[in-house]
Amino acid sequence: MLSKVLLVGLLAASLFVIPLTAARADDPLYAQASAAYRQGRLDDAAADLVKMVAAEPLNARGHALLGFIYLKQDKLDQAIAEMQTALRINPGDEPTHNNLGAAYLKAGKPADAIVQFRHVVTRNPHNAAAKLSLANALAAAGSWDDAAAAYQELAATGPSATIYKNLAYCLENSDRTQEAADTYRKAASLAPKDPSTWLNAGLLYGQVGAYSNAIGALTRALAAGTTFRYEAHFALAEAFAATNRPSSAVQEYGYASRIKPGEFAPYYNVGIVKSRIGDAAGAEKAYRQALAIKATDMGAQVGLGTVLIAEGKHDEAEKLLTDAATANPKAPEPLIGLANLSISVGDLPTAASKLKAALALTPDNDSVRITLGQTYYALKQYAAACDQYDLAASHQPTNASVQTARGMAHEASGDLPGARDAFLAAISADPKDALAQNNLGVVYEKMGDQRKAIAAYRRALALNPSLAEAKQNLARFARP
Repeated sequence: MLSKVLLVGLLAASLFVIPLTAARADDPLYAQASAAYRQGRLDDAAADLVKMVAAEPLNARGHALLGFIYLKQDKLDQAIAEMQTALRINPGDEPTHNNLGAAYLKAGKPADAIVQFRHVVTRNPHNAAAKLSLANALAAAGSWDDAAAAYQELAATGPSATIYKNLAYCLENSDRTQEAADTYRKAASLAPKDPSTWLNAGLLYGQVGAYSNAIGALTRALAAGTTFRYEAHFALAEAFAATNRPSSAVQEYGYASRIKPGEFAPYYNVGIVKSRIGDAAGAEKAYRQALAIKATDMGAQVGLGTVLIAEGKHDEAEKLLTDAATANPKAPEPLIGLANLSISVGDLPTAASKLKAALALTPDNDSVRITLGQTYYALKQYAAACDQYDLAASHQPTNASVQTARGMAHEASGDLPGARDAFLAAISADPKDALAQNNLGVVYEKMGDQRKAIAAYRRALALNPSLAEAKQNLARFARP
């Protein structure tokens, strides 16, 4: 699946404007600084305040306003120092606590910012701006669950698209992907023309397999004019592919490849989709386009090799798969491809050898194990087939097809009790499996238990009245 693309940034801390109290008659520097601040002449205001606090080092409002101006000028170390001084003189100055938190946050010190914002919120629980700043600081510190809780509280009292976006960001980073996707969609409902919110919702819905929601959100992102058009089309293609809509998937991958013609993934994925629907020529073309971009990609080499086998182009397939196996000696996929090539040309001993080598690299791959069992069975190496099927069945005891194949291998090896047990397991997994019932009847007949054999044949015919083998087997017991 496409990697997440997070387009939302966290809000900055809200600044509290320092109240500009009326200047005393004996305080001309504060009056000058206040006037300069109001007029936007921050350098002049700061210069006046520096003189003021030098003359009056315990003047809290002077230090506070000077710190605030330094913060506006991005002189963060000086801002922090002045506001710390102001708070030592006047610890109850709520706006300066908040502004000091903003300075800490801007300086990349979220833990210190959290302390200041918590102080404000504790003293004034209804201060929404301070709560928002606290949520932002928690998020900046990576305290995702605490930040999410803070944003949720804000959303409950004053929902907005931005708060929902930041909440979604925190939820995603807490691995609460479904909640994050739903929250992005809430944000989008409040700001339907915001393409980034729709895109994030669509990407996350795709990650959790909610493909219908993903398709809807990604379509809205494109309609809203997202600048991440490649990502949107690519994710939309994956959602269509996952919901068995191959034509739409190919179309969207095509859009993505036209936006970024040098990208490997759209061509490669078209190859996969075309292979699944049996369009060998289309798959071959797509895989070749992918390999033109990334010539040594093993997945594309194996994909193209598999298509070439289906098309009967065995020599080219062998070279491609052999090159992939040589370049990737620890990868089972090229060996599996070579085994399939050997099977397609009837070289079963070589196929068994390749499958054994692949299985050594991926010992838990039951698909390879079952294919190896089938190959041994075709080679009439029944004991070896039994070994593979027994192990596969131990991993998948309720897989009726595996149990049926296991039963046939045990029957062919002469192990009738083992065959009986396997067919019974197949029937337990799938009571409507007429073929397993018939095979069980054959085993019972070979074991000399005609009553059970007849009963099994009858059950097989009850399930599938046209099953010729069961009819023939039951006919042997008909009285003249």
